[in-house]
Amino acid sequence: MIRRALLWLVLSASLAHASPQIQPLDMQTYQINNLGAATAGSDAARFDQIPTPVSTATAVPTFTPITGTGMLAQTAANTFVTRTITGTSNQIDVTNGDGVSGAPMLALASKINDFVADGWVAMSDTFTYSSATAMTTGTSWTAHVVRGDKIFLINSTPKYFYVDSVTSNTINLIGGSSYSLANAAISGVLYSHQPQVIGFPPRLNWTPTLSAASGTFTSTSTYYSNFQMIGGGLNGTLVCVAVGFTGTTSTSTASINFTLPIATASLGAGQFVGAGMSPDGGSTKGGFVSLSDGSTSAACTMYDASNFTAGASRYCVASFCYQGA
Repeated sequence: MIRRALLWLVLSASLAHASPQIQPLDMQTYQINNLGAATAGSDAARFDQIPTPVSTATAVPTFTPITGTGMLAQTAANTFVTRTITGTSNQIDVTNGDGVSGAPMLALASKINDFVADGWVAMSDTFTYSSATAMTTGTSWTAHVVRGDKIFLINSTPKYFYVDSVTSNTINLIGGSSYSLANAAISGVLYSHQPQVIGFPPRLNWTPTLSAASGTFTSTSTYYSNFQMIGGGLNGTLVCVAVGFTGTTSTSTASINFTLPIATASLGAGQFVGAGMSPDGGSTKGGFVSLSDGSTSAACTMYDASNFTAGASRYCVASFCYQGA
């Protein structure tokens, strides 16, 4: 007891000497019991107001060590992983996606501006060869691509097509005799709704099969045969010659028939679809083009419905248009 009292006297004297702002304990009113607890006096009250320390060990979460670099994302309670911002090829460019070298920067890909300028839109998907005129897709494009739209793609070489039809996971194409798909990788696919788009050929070619309405031509040649699609409609041009004719009458045929680039809508046989000229042995006559079977072929006939006579050269120059099936 005496030793404790002496300790407090020494402590009080030291504090008073060290700083005038600290007052020595009033030992006349401060008593310490055998347990060392304050029992009375103003100085005792000061000690009693000291808050009891609170343990915070249980409030500090534990973390799994995080390796690597990048953005930090919390995926669950006390669980964090690193993330990196990524873009989409030809759509969104990302710089410093992990934030290590600087703040992440997002921008429209330079290709987007090109597409806006020239009318093409990128098709981000997986495309696989199905046939010479069809490719399968990873997702459905029925809400974006319609018949008559234009398609550009890389299939060993750059190629252009019209869209024939679109199903859930297949795009059927029309390339005429100008373009067809090869059983090879397909990439860089673009589409366009525009009637004119940079790079797309003004017209595609097709190879018609020529025949006589009755009888047989000795030989036929096509000088010029091409077409253009606008929406579901098609307009085409044909310049052909039929050389030598033999038939049941041995002398004539009513028309020069030719197969069409694509099938027509249900218009019916004999439906007028265009006009033309039909030189017959040096005598040029106006003519017309009508559907010979109502679906896949047309007939070039002279305006007066007279027959083409036998001879060395019989021509058909035709321009036509119709709605595709």
